[in-house]
Amino acid sequence: MPVVEHQVGSALPADRSRPERAPRVRQRTIWLEADLRKEPAFAWRSPPSPRSLRHAWLSERTRQIHAASRGTYGSRRVYAELKLGGGLIVAYHTVEMLMQREGIRGLPGNPRGRRPVQQVPTAADMVDRDFHRDAPNMLWVTDITEHPTREGKVYCCVVLDVYSRRVVVVHRLHPDLGTGHWA
Repeated sequence: MPVVEHQVGSALPADRSRPERAPRVRQRTIWLEADLRKEPAFAWRSPPSPRSLRHAWLSERTRQIHAASRGTYGSRRVYAELKLGGGLIVAYHTVEMLMQREGIRGLPGNPRGRRPVQQVPTAADMVDRDFHRDAPNMLWVTDITEHPTREGKVYCCVVLDVYSRRVVVVHRLHPDLGTGHWA
């Protein structure tokens, strides 16, 4: 296909369509550091938009905040630090998008909710995780749950027969009243 020189110096095919491009590779280009626009190979590119310059600057700022938090801050805390700590006008989803592009992630969950497991002995597994039985009343399993109500907490205990998978006993206990009854 014959190539014709375009007015701004970019090489375009004779049918005036854009040349075939290789698949886009994500690259961080800061035009202020390396002015590639003067080279003929990059003459067809337009200068970066104000949004892309701001995103490049915000990405760098986001990386700094994330590093200062020793890698613990996620997008919510980085956003709060930018907005409240830095006084910037920035949208939450912009921070989330930039962190996702950069591959930056915070630690999950609330650190106050992560407590070290105490060295408390647990009950022995007396059935060795074998919940199959060939006759009724050979193995019963139980579970107790706590249900908050307006009058206080109610505890419910259920006993199941493993063979028939039927409820054998249900016991409800109201600790404030000190009463319980079997169903």
